[in-house]
Amino acid sequence: PIIPCEFLFQFLNQSLVLLSTYSYPIPVMFLNIYWIGLYYICLFIMLYGLASIKRRMRFFVPMIVFLLCIFHLRSIDPVTRVTFINVGQGDSILIELGFNQGVLLVDSFGNNINFLKSRGISKIDYFILTHSDLDHTATAQEVVEAFQVQRILFSAYDDVSYYECLLPSQTLQPVKSGYCFKMGDVQFEVLGPLRSYSEKNALSVVLKFQIQGYSFLLTGDMTIEAENDLVGKYNHQLQSTFLKVGHHGSKTSSGLSFLNCVAPTYSIVSVGKRNVYGLPNKEVVMRLENISKVYYTKDSGNIEVQISNNHCSVLPYRQKSTLF
Repeated sequence: PIIPCEFLFQFLNQSLVLLSTYSYPIPVMFLNIYWIGLYYICLFIMLYGLASIKRRMRFFVPMIVFLLCIFHLRSIDPVTRVTFINVGQGDSILIELGFNQGVLLVDSFGNNINFLKSRGISKIDYFILTHSDLDHTATAQEVVEAFQVQRILFSAYDDVSYYECLLPSQTLQPVKSGYCFKMGDVQFEVLGPLRSYSEKNALSVVLKFQIQGYSFLLTGDMTIEAENDLVGKYNHQLQSTFLKVGHHGSKTSSGLSFLNCVAPTYSIVSVGKRNVYGLPNKEVVMRLENISKVYYTKDSGNIEVQISNNHCSVLPYRQKSTLF
């Protein structure tokens, strides 16, 4: 109140905002409660040593060793994580393979950039945009600005000019049914789209992959028409442990014949709370709950699937779900 120092606080604020826009060069993984506890134990030992008169340097050793472990934890961590990020009324799915074999991001919307940074992501090996709706591509440009993106895939039947305008300086790879790629020791197969459709949602890239016996089917906003085409071609080859439910649980997706072929153990619905579309549709919810355990991002928050040593765990951020 006495000395005018508003400029100082403005400078500090602007500096912090600037720093927050950068992706730091050393990727540090998200730490669980055990690693956090170990961190503070090492920190206490180091500070205690600094407060001592003699042999101060030896107390730096535990902290240096611990920090080195953190910086290399991603390379020695065997756990594969598939996270259905709670981005509101949209889609974004992060796949992190164990032993730092690769990172794949499917779609980009909402606050997913902050989540990726919190996970220590600095490089994305594959970035898949299932189709050109904003609730799947709104933050795509921010992703390529914040991270080192190696490859960008999009639907071969979608509007290429949209992606060229959205990501003008990027190399884009159109994909359709039959396209495969490998990341680490995991094979990813594009099942759809099989052909061109008049409905944009039907053009969604449909991705299937398997990790240690647990299979995932990611469907974007695929419609019932496209689902029936997949059933006709692949039939029970569509069977998957996890199904990312099409079009946020809309009645335009998740047809009965398709769900019977997929026969998921778990169904994930990415949907925003109190959305104006009234999603998920109650009939779709009933169909899903009859054949699988259903998680909703609007209730559970981020839904993380961890796979390690042929064991799978589903870890929703919030355990309690809202009943319909």
